Amino acid sequence: MLGHNGAGKSTTFGLISSQIHQSSGSIFLEKKKKSKYDDVMVSTGICYQEDTLWKFMSPSKILQIFSYIVPNCKTNETNFMFETLDIETQLKTRKFENLSGGNKRKICMSVCLMGSPKIKLLDECSTGLDPISRLSMVNTIKMQNDGCTIFTTHSIP
Repeated sequence: MLGHNGAGKSTTFGLISSQIHQSSGSIFLEKKKKSKYDDVMVSTGICYQEDTLWKFMSPSKILQIFSYIVPNCKTNETNFMFETLDIETQLKTRKFENLSGGNKRKICMSVCLMGSPKIKLLDECSTGLDPISRLSMVNTIKMQNDGCTIFTTHSIP
């Protein structure tokens, strides 16, 4: 989804992910109405616009925790995410709160993509990324070409 500030991109994601209660209309994922798609949400990766991860943990620890929680997560997926998103070795052990905005986005996106979810919702995931990192992000998403990817942005990488 491409649109200017205030166009409703993040609100749409909030409605899809049940973070915002809808007042009318219907939302369907995999042909299931929103009220019945809890099982679909298990195979959905979400990267919110805000950096919502634990600020006092290191990226390594954050991805390790999610590797245990996320269904279908492979043993080496944490290292794969660090490599494909070009996250430098010295950043893996820093506290999340001490990372640059772009590196925080990379970690949040890594969590979203773990386990190769069928549905990927990426809200402003390229904000704060330099052009090379944006290209890396696009290539990582393309590698997970099964399923559906919806992302919001102000600019197309």
